[in-house]
Amino acid sequence: MRRLVCAALLLSSPPAVAQGWDVSATVRGESDHVDRGLTLSGGDPAATATLYLDHESGLYGSLSLSRIDDRRGNDGRVEGVVGQRFEVGAYVLDLSAAVDGFFGADGYLYPEFQARVSRDLGLFYAAAGVAYAPDGRWFLRNRGSVYGWLETEIPLPRIAWLAATAHVGRESLAGTRDRTDWGLGLVASHDRFDVSLAYEDSNSRLRIGRARVVAALSLYF
Repeated sequence: MRRLVCAALLLSSPPAVAQGWDVSATVRGESDHVDRGLTLSGGDPAATATLYLDHESGLYGSLSLSRIDDRRGNDGRVEGVVGQRFEVGAYVLDLSAAVDGFFGADGYLYPEFQARVSRDLGLFYAAAGVAYAPDGRWFLRNRGSVYGWLETEIPLPRIAWLAATAHVGRESLAGTRDRTDWGLGLVASHDRFDVSLAYEDSNSRLRIGRARVVAALSLYF
């Protein structure tokens, strides 16, 4: 599959792909599709396929397709991202614009703009970011949304293939109370495979925001 994708890109734009572009893909199966503390698959198993384009200059793009089951009857999610990474001393600054959308019922697209800074500190990796969606997100629409988060990944001593992860985020949405989400997990990596187990929770009063454990398997191509 990856060879077919690469061939199609080379035929459609030979100079661009040949000059510093890298093509990769990920397929992820998970017991629940949770994003920012909320399940978008109704607590059911889901799958996501993502295609990445990365340039040596730091420019990148991605396209993801996911199976979901949201509160409005939509059963598919698509997300396209275009961004630029910059090295600022020991830090990496990532600026991106995304279009996230749902299809299968009423259908909905919304833009979101993100800024993220990260650093590999040796003993652990840390990142912080903020995202702004002027038209709201998901089923809370036409309301400006600001989301900020912190995340880290810590390789476990003497177990090179295993790492602990943690994240916390807070969303401010016009017309409703702020929502906080958090999670803790473990990720085991081998060759082109990742297996993860994570606890996800939020202070949302909705059933889709209740605590849950999510298992996932990711394959990289």
